[in-house]
Amino acid sequence: MSSKYHFELITGDTPLSDVQQETLQASLRNLCSQCLPEIPNYQVLKEPRGTNWLVDKMVVLAHLDNNLVGFISALSIPIPDSDDPIIHTGLTMVHPSHRRSTGLKQMMFNHLIFHLLGKFPEGFWVTTLAEVISSLVHTSIYTINGFPSIEHNEPNQTHLRIAKEIDRNRERFLISPHATFEENTFVFRGSNDWPEGRVFMKDIDDQRYWHRDLKRSKFYYDRLRNNKGDEQLLVAFVDPNVIRMAMKKKHNKDLVGKCSSLGVSERSKL
Repeated sequence: MSSKYHFELITGDTPLSDVQQETLQASLRNLCSQCLPEIPNYQVLKEPRGTNWLVDKMVVLAHLDNNLVGFISALSIPIPDSDDPIIHTGLTMVHPSHRRSTGLKQMMFNHLIFHLLGKFPEGFWVTTLAEVISSLVHTSIYTINGFPSIEHNEPNQTHLRIAKEIDRNRERFLISPHATFEENTFVFRGSNDWPEGRVFMKDIDDQRYWHRDLKRSKFYYDRLRNNKGDEQLLVAFVDPNVIRMAMKKKHNKDLVGKCSSLGVSERSKL
């Protein structure tokens, strides 16, 4: 499947001069200013950025005619007693004129996932923290062993270990210091309801923020309070076999071939 967009991956290993880093962050902040009423001091948008601001990040950029129209930024988070880090899909921006019927968000997500499967061919744990219901549903569809989800109503020890690490590092995830973490639901009550996070608050009754999978959308909707800044933490595992089957179902031959090239022949062990 061809695309009119040009994609670029930036990581902490990407050789960038100081001027290039400054230009990159300026372009990210400029796009954000067209998406949100104010620019949050968060992740790749944070100022001052520091000399190692990209060391724990992966950023997929989407350009059209040399103009930045979207990006996804993810964090690599070390977890105690785990050999591999988890990946937190923390920030997605798409220019308003490219949000409908373009598939841009999905394409950026695909580029990120395949980069990560190249590093972790047996799969990896991923987290999403969101008030946007469609983001939660999207993650739950393309992962396995996720909590909370329709398939799993109780967390296991891995889920809990990851969730507690995120709770201990609230500042890194822009979670209000006054939010209440519910260990049985993985909801941070009031997570966005503070000066740093209100820019991300959403009206969860507005079904523009829902996914077309209404059953899953309703599942996450029922866990959140409207206009209270609640965020749902979802912890799940990305299995390359599941990704490959999802791409095959969508008849995306290019991505199926890319996934097959990972050489995975058996379901990954959790």
